[in-house]
Amino acid sequence: MRVCRADLSSRLLGFSPVVLDPRTRRNLAIDAISGSLYGIHAGALLPFIAVAGIRLGASNATVGVITAAPYIGYLTSIFWGQVSQSRAKLPWVVWPTIIGRLALIMVAFTRDPWVYAVIVLLYNFLIAIPGPAMTGLMEKIYPANYRGRLLAAVRVAIGVTFSVFSFLAGRALDAFGHRLLFPVAALVGVGSISLFSRVSEPPEEEGKPARTRPAAARPGLREQLAAIKSDRRFLTHLCGFMLFGAGNLLVAPLYPIFQVRELHLSYSQVAILSVTWSVAWLAAFRGWGQVADRLRPTVPLIAGVVGYALAALIYSRADSLGPLILAHILIGQSDAGLEIGWLSEVMLLAQKRTSVYFGLHYTLMGLRGATIPFLSTALLPVLGMRPMFSIGAAVIVIGLVPILLADRMNHQATSGGGAALTGADQ
Repeated sequence: MRVCRADLSSRLLGFSPVVLDPRTRRNLAIDAISGSLYGIHAGALLPFIAVAGIRLGASNATVGVITAAPYIGYLTSIFWGQVSQSRAKLPWVVWPTIIGRLALIMVAFTRDPWVYAVIVLLYNFLIAIPGPAMTGLMEKIYPANYRGRLLAAVRVAIGVTFSVFSFLAGRALDAFGHRLLFPVAALVGVGSISLFSRVSEPPEEEGKPARTRPAAARPGLREQLAAIKSDRRFLTHLCGFMLFGAGNLLVAPLYPIFQVRELHLSYSQVAILSVTWSVAWLAAFRGWGQVADRLRPTVPLIAGVVGYALAALIYSRADSLGPLILAHILIGQSDAGLEIGWLSEVMLLAQKRTSVYFGLHYTLMGLRGATIPFLSTALLPVLGMRPMFSIGAAVIVIGLVPILLADRMNHQATSGGGAALTGADQ
């Protein structure tokens, strides 16, 4: 049995886990089991949050709030990135996540769409706090040469349970409604992060815990932002990522509105789209992890951007469930490529300032996400649903240009012996 498990692990990772040190293997096991529980939490919740709000009678503006909610929390990320820099990351990951998931239980006690939207906003604000610390934690607990494949393996565990439970959740929501299912999903999420809290975080410096390091030794936020300002490669990448994200956010609030109001899909049919997305995401993740490790992280990022643009174009022409399934296959592989490519790319560019770089990234994502969904829903009555999908696709493609330029700059610097670090140098 042990041999079978080892063989399965080798197939999943693409290498034998015996090459990892014992602490990394233990962290991977905890992360994978925690991720499986998170897949249950997310599968029963995330595909249906906006749909449940629309079924409660949410207006376009309310849908804008629900769509913007994950990004509004990012507005303070540059602060959390500074606070968690050179400190133990795990407490900053665990406690805000527990409180945020517990807050979601309150949806059981309301039928008002605006109160529902505020609860969703509070939940997303709290679970956004760990973002910069989480990326720094992944950098610490997984070695750089294997990080892409280890992250991909955990996402496989998430994807399997997400696929199964999003399908089951669609049927359960048609039968019982969200006021019962969402609180149960929240409690499963609390169990997931409680288990994750058992990972072993290496100290910031060997033999010297991060908490004992004097605060004066850390550069201030102004100095760290000045360092970012002089990093042309990162700023070019950031410009492209913001443009791409703006186009994606133009269409993101329209997807559930189109599904419910234009095609009148049931929860079970929305669940089919969710399962389609998760299977595509799952299938793409291992491949993108290998590409990021063996080639360069921008390749899956670029492929993901193209996939998002094509998905928006498909929505602009769809008149039944069938084309939407194809669109969600593209979105699934794009989400996998984006998650692996973006995470690895920013780690590569950040060098030793991971938390601050990610904090700035998340903060700008918050500014973008806190405004563009409202612009999208405001323009919807003026321009119409299908033209909005086409406009969003065009903006996504425009954002690809700076991303390609940043990739070329980074590749030239690395090939020419410039300042860019390889994964092994981090």
